[in-house]
Amino acid sequence: MRQDWWNTDFGYRRRVFFLNEDQGPLERIPVLIELVGPRIDWEHVEDGGADLRFVDADDQTPLPHEIEAWNHWDRAVVWVEVPAIEGAVDTDFIWMYHGNPQADDVQDPAGVWSNGYQAVYHLDGTSDSTVPPLDGTDHGTWDNQAMVGRGRGFNGSSSWIDLGGDLPLLQEVGGCTLSAIVTPWYIGDDFHGIVSVSVYNDGDPTSRSRAYLGLAQYREIEVGGRSADDEQVESGITDWEPIYTDEWWYLVGIVDYARDRLEIYRDGDYLGGRDAGFAQARTPDTPASSSSIGAQDDGSGDFFDGWIDEVRIADTVRSAGWIRAQYLMIIDAFLAFGDEEPLR
Repeated sequence: MRQDWWNTDFGYRRRVFFLNEDQGPLERIPVLIELVGPRIDWEHVEDGGADLRFVDADDQTPLPHEIEAWNHWDRAVVWVEVPAIEGAVDTDFIWMYHGNPQADDVQDPAGVWSNGYQAVYHLDGTSDSTVPPLDGTDHGTWDNQAMVGRGRGFNGSSSWIDLGGDLPLLQEVGGCTLSAIVTPWYIGDDFHGIVSVSVYNDGDPTSRSRAYLGLAQYREIEVGGRSADDEQVESGITDWEPIYTDEWWYLVGIVDYARDRLEIYRDGDYLGGRDAGFAQARTPDTPASSSSIGAQDDGSGDFFDGWIDEVRIADTVRSAGWIRAQYLMIIDAFLAFGDEEPLR
């Protein structure tokens, strides 16, 4: 038995390197691994990826993973939570193992999305990958290939995804991060909601949100929210840093109640922020009365017109390095793959 092999039931492995030269250390971060062409020998992995395993650089610690999409002989989309990635280097790595026809499928989406994520929607449907899942209800969206895997189309007038009521979202937290990948087809003079979480106040729409991210007039990005259920909502809009139609954009909005700040990122770059004037440093311990993707919280208006992919709601404030690394993953510029190594 080879002593340098995690599990000899698996016939092949290769290193997956992180190109993290420009960011600091990252901890417990979900990493997007796109398997195409020379990155995997499709003859050596089971259709569906049941024998896919990821192991830390110590070659001892299995890592949780989720397969978002699998098209054998063409492309697979996999997410892996990596416990730590060294900063300012491109030599840190994990192992990818496969080649075991008897292997069981051991996917663990809850383990991948455990570090502060309250909801994760890949939008190949309306299901949530966290546990317990906060699955949505579709209202007229449709499926199509998107930036990462599959995404949803929104018609700008009536289609949206209802995330439900009385949800345990952003309760008693000091900050949150909302993110999505979007392609707008049209941006008018009104607000266009991407993701929004209402406060518990009889289902009031976006103007009363605890947190929201969307597009404003002149193609600007808008983020906002409020810390107390009875205070005025605070909003921040980018100042002439627009996005354009028919292009993919990775948008991130931060609502930092503890630091009294609103901040916006586009394609991994910080666009700016402002002091918010929140009434308190944490949200109250009350649930969300309504939440949505692609519209106001209750689906009553402000509909998004275009594609939306990879919506996430986190109950923590992500760092600039974390956001930049996520963008590099999306554009497939964060990984390098070593050669395939056979067991024998």
